[in-house]
Amino acid sequence: FILQARTIKVPFFKLWSKPQSHPEKMATRRLMTAALAAAPACGLSTRFTKRMSASPIVLAPMGGCAGGRLAAAVSVAGGIGLIGSGGESLDYLRKEWGIATSHAHSRERLGFGLNVGQLDDYPPGTLELLLEELGAAHVYLSFGNCAPYAASVRKAGAALYSNCGDSAGAVAHARAGVTCIVAQGSDAGGHTHAGASIFALVPQARAALDAAGFAETLLVAAGGVCDGRGLASALVLGADAVVLGTALAAAEESIYTDMQKQALVETECGAAGTTIGTF
Repeated sequence: FILQARTIKVPFFKLWSKPQSHPEKMATRRLMTAALAAAPACGLSTRFTKRMSASPIVLAPMGGCAGGRLAAAVSVAGGIGLIGSGGESLDYLRKEWGIATSHAHSRERLGFGLNVGQLDDYPPGTLELLLEELGAAHVYLSFGNCAPYAASVRKAGAALYSNCGDSAGAVAHARAGVTCIVAQGSDAGGHTHAGASIFALVPQARAALDAAGFAETLLVAAGGVCDGRGLASALVLGADAVVLGTALAAAEESIYTDMQKQALVETECGAAGTTIGTF
């Protein structure tokens, strides 16, 4: 996969494929958000790219990290840019949404994420009002039973994403009407389902969905994907797209502090440097 950023062309599969100095790592991170759009142009086509008219890359809606600037950068580059609002207020989401929409790009590749627990605590009708106000094309509901909210998201014309950690959860999401089921493995860098890595989870979830009559439901892999090799592997395993979190958390547009970004790019081994929070 060749990804183009400004006038620089980089083989995506070579990102992080060899040891890099700190300046090289920082340069690699700077390329990431500007380099997604060329995937379709290079002939990379999946059911996700066809239905969403986007690269098969989704920005994880990381609270305190994926704000309006980062979501817009990913959207401008051709991926799906999601603003993270987990643990934040609705006013925060509105502010970051305003930042994202102030950039010139297609709003059809822009959305936001909320934790189901947050929605459960809000007054009835909050999500419906938010969908009408923001007009998001993509909504990611994390860590909980999204079924009570699925119809409202679909009625608003938005694609619904929700994560699961096993095959039964994938089928339950499909039955609830989730557009893109996110198979999130134990190799995810932030919050994760601890049962299995995506290497086992993705093909099993795909097989379970097919057997249950949901062969057309999109499956997205999340956990441990940081370069073109990971993307290619996920597609071979049965995913239609991938979610990138940590790989984009150190981007210039991220809300993370410089100290946090430096800690990310200086990490040499995911097995030793990953912070895991389970749900």
